Amino acid sequence: MPTWNNRRLLWGLFIVLFVAAALPCLHAWQQTGKYPDRLWLHRANSLEKWEEFSALYPNAEIDITVREGAVLDVTHDEPVSFGLCADRYIQALAHNDRRLWLDIKNLAPPIAHSVMERLDSMLAVAHVERTRLIIESDNAEALAPFKQRGYYTSYYVRYDNPAHLTPDELTAALRHLRKVADSGQVSALSFPIHWYSTLHHHLQRPNIDLLTWDHHTRQWTFLLLPWKRALLNDPQVKVILLKKKGSHHR
Repeated sequence: MPTWNNRRLLWGLFIVLFVAAALPCLHAWQQTGKYPDRLWLHRANSLEKWEEFSALYPNAEIDITVREGAVLDVTHDEPVSFGLCADRYIQALAHNDRRLWLDIKNLAPPIAHSVMERLDSMLAVAHVERTRLIIESDNAEALAPFKQRGYYTSYYVRYDNPAHLTPDELTAALRHLRKVADSGQVSALSFPIHWYSTLHHHLQRPNIDLLTWDHHTRQWTFLLLPWKRALLNDPQVKVILLKKKGSHHR
């Protein structure tokens, strides 16, 4: 049987361990909401979802499929439509200083100018500056006219996790990404968080911003992990998308 002193020692050890575990969690919770310019809401594909989390995430990312006639349909999956056009989001920007990231799934050179003209028209009607948008695509050539007109553009990095690439594949991927970065067509590269360390150390293009996302992380759990929190200390990382489903997820 443990003696009284041994029990006191065990309880003391338990309390020390509990406090050691609880303090980082408390600190992360206290930091929640303090980085509105850097931590944005991922996949806000309904206005209700954006509004639901607007206090924590004033800025957001949405997915767009371009339909016939340069209609900018807000949806993550191309075969699905909810009848929601991006102009509703642009109009919402007129009443605040929020920013919006547009992931345009099927942007391509033949439709780039018509899409840009449609966006220009939406912004003009709402009296919103184009600098409040991020235009993202995996087609760097299609981003070129947007960049020339003063939009902030980002190239979507679609390569597999670098840990799954062979050395030759990784070398080729980095060569291609440096070429895109040097093309003058993009302001940034956007990628899942598992690409961050590789690009941070090997891209070697300090003039190119880095945008990333962490799909399955809520804000306080993101802030809890030191290696993730360190991204906030990297001035090259401008935006980190975080997931929050809520009641209106699409």
